[in-house]
Formats: sequence, structure tokens, C-alpha cells
Amino acid sequence: MYGDSSEEEKEAEEPLPPYEIRSSDMSEHLQEKCVRICHSVLLQFTGEDGEKPKVASQAIDMEMATKIKEKIDQDEELRDEGAGWHVVIGKSYACSISCKTKHHVFLDLKEIHKSFLIFKTE
Repeated sequence: MYGDSSEEEKEAEEPLPPYEIRSSDMSEHLQEKCVRICHSVLLQFTGEDGEKPKVASQAIDMEMATKIKEKIDQDEELRDEGAGWHVVIGKSYACSISCKTKHHVFLDLKEIHKSFLIFKTE
């Protein structure tokens, strides 16, 4: 209908939150989609005003990682029936991963000073 815009267009119009890509082999479009998904889940736990949650940080990180994975699994561009997505959130950690080519992003959301590692395995 005239004047209506799809959810994707609304999402694309919103400015991205402050972030930094540390490492990625994804397309820029998919990187931005991952940033938006991470930020939308973050807002569920902190609210628009940025107020910090009053629960233990590790429990919040675990819930956020689960919700991010669920959103990725529901997204038409990111969904893949044969592969699994993994999400790691934290402030300080080391890792070594094997992942599907063109399906990993390691990013920081600057407003909460946390890193997000999102990758797909075969």
C-alpha cells in the first residue's frame, strides 16, 4: 500500500549504534545486520535510556547471546538449515574457532564496552 514501508526499510533507516568491527569476512550488509540485531537485544536488557540491568552480568550475557542466536536463526538472510550459529559475549576472553567462510564477525558495541563474536559452523 502507498506510504507503507517494510520492516527492512525501517531497520535500514535507523542509525547504527557506535560500534567497531575487529574482524570479519562477512559482507558489510550482513555485518550491519548483526550490529542491529545485537543492539536490539541489548535494548531489551537495558532500555532506551541505557540504564544498566540490575542482574549479574554473566547471566545477562548468556540471555543476550541466546536471544541474538534466536534472532539470527529467524532472519531470512542469515538462517541456514544445515549450519549452526554461535554467539559469544564478554569483556575479556580468548578463543580459537573454525567457522564457515564468509560467516564470522567479531565486533564491539561501544556503549556497553562488550565484544560480540558471531560465527557459523558447518
